[in-house]
Amino acid sequence: MKVILSRKGFDSSSGGYPSPILPDGTLVSLPIPENNTDVYYKDLMIDDRLSYLDLIGQLGIKPFDLSYTTHLDPDLSQCTMKRTDNWKAIFGQYGSSAKHLDSENVDVGSIFLFFGWFRKTIKTNEGYKYDPKDKKGKHVIFGYLEVGEKFSIDKIKSYPDSYLNHPHFKNRNRKNNTAYIANHKLSFNNTVSGAGIFDFNEKLLLSYDSNKKSIWKLPTFFHPSYGTRMTYHENIKRWNLEDNFCTLNSVSRGQEFVIDGNDHVVGWAKNLILENAK
Repeated sequence: MKVILSRKGFDSSSGGYPSPILPDGTLVSLPIPENNTDVYYKDLMIDDRLSYLDLIGQLGIKPFDLSYTTHLDPDLSQCTMKRTDNWKAIFGQYGSSAKHLDSENVDVGSIFLFFGWFRKTIKTNEGYKYDPKDKKGKHVIFGYLEVGEKFSIDKIKSYPDSYLNHPHFKNRNRKNNTAYIANHKLSFNNTVSGAGIFDFNEKLLLSYDSNKKSIWKLPTFFHPSYGTRMTYHENIKRWNLEDNFCTLNSVSRGQEFVIDGNDHVVGWAKNLILENAK
């Protein structure tokens, strides 16, 4: 079983703003804009009354209007928009990023933990606003997916209609275009969904330095001296071992960081999901 930390949602170059943490702890990962996907921000719902487009407007994120479509990936929650009965959670990847996952033998049984740049919000008479006390935001793990099925999208002739809204099926003719379909239930706990979104708590924080979100705090066993390897982070100079934790100066770009070499990381990922799954 591989554990993959996957960076997703708005960032400084795609979208330009952090995703919001609502006052009740709801983590709303804002998917990046993409043309011609047929999935609009106005169609994605936080609750019965508030759409993603509404929230984007309240937060002052510009320019966004009714014409904007989005790359909804990973697609982890059935409640986000109208679905068919046979909907499944999906994460897609293509190009060099998919090739990287293949080269690291990421397959059925692997666990994706999705993280992104988030900032706390407050509720005002005009709606939600970014919290002025949380100026820079932080990296937060917001969701998960355990792979139940993996296949090359560009090599299959037919697939369920419920997959059509996913951007990697909408634009299927991409090099190394790969779908990771979630298990219906976790293989290690059949009472918990195979994919989902978390509510915020401190255990989901990656960022350690309030002035630099890329400085992460992780359990001691993530340090390379314990045999752990995280792709794109093999340089020992990026790591610092403390008394009961370690810190990592994470790379500024890159999408999927595959972790192996230490079974404690797998146990950590499983416990994180079980403690935070809704």
